[in-house]
Amino acid sequence: MDSQNRIIDLFDGIADIREKRIRAIGDPKTHFSEDALRILRALRFQATLNFSIEEKTQEQIRECARLLDFISEERKKDELMKILSCESAFTVINGNLEVFQTFMSFRKIRRKKNTFSSPLYSLAYLLRNEDRSDLRSHKYSNQEIHLIDELIRSTKIDIRDDTQFIRCLSSVNQKEILRFLNQYHRKNFTKRYESLLPYICTLNELQINGETIRKFGYQKKQIGSVKRLLLEQVQQQKVKNKSEDLTAFLKENPSLFC
Repeated sequence: MDSQNRIIDLFDGIADIREKRIRAIGDPKTHFSEDALRILRALRFQATLNFSIEEKTQEQIRECARLLDFISEERKKDELMKILSCESAFTVINGNLEVFQTFMSFRKIRRKKNTFSSPLYSLAYLLRNEDRSDLRSHKYSNQEIHLIDELIRSTKIDIRDDTQFIRCLSSVNQKEILRFLNQYHRKNFTKRYESLLPYICTLNELQINGETIRKFGYQKKQIGSVKRLLLEQVQQQKVKNKSEDLTAFLKENPSLFC
């Protein structure tokens, strides 16, 4: 701004804003060669603002895409996750697939709108049929990778089958998986989840301990096997995950654990 608080617009930025247009300053090739992360930033602005990208800038985004090989994985991940937080993320990725394929195994996306509430949900959706063995090299944490794996596994189940539904949600990440399933299938499974909650649990959440199991004559080395069999019975809705119910079931069905 000048001394009279008037905007000094050396690069016609006001016109670009009015036209909802993203344009590189100066020569786009030079601009992206100086810092290739600007490629992903331009696409992030496109996804965030729903602006178009000026023709010459778009052309050089594609031409310079391989320069992203020289950008750290942490910086690329940060920009990607910001893009995947936007509703128009899938449209931007589809329009610039060759750019994203320089560092992620993405394919053409059928959905037009990204309706997922978390960028990790969006990423799981995009990678559900792809090799994801290199996620660690892209600087995703073990916790993030584990969640992505669980979300992807949830897309493979027969959602109508209660046992598969229960097993899928029997995780410390059950609330995340439920949210993802609601968004993935565009249905609300919350009431069904609540009705099946007595049967949704992990092995560590099973409401029976080794001391109780040993009272039925089992050896210490058998406790793990008995708990796994009990977990299977719970997830098949044959007994609720309640201490008194599990104890009674163990007493009434000794032949199941021989």
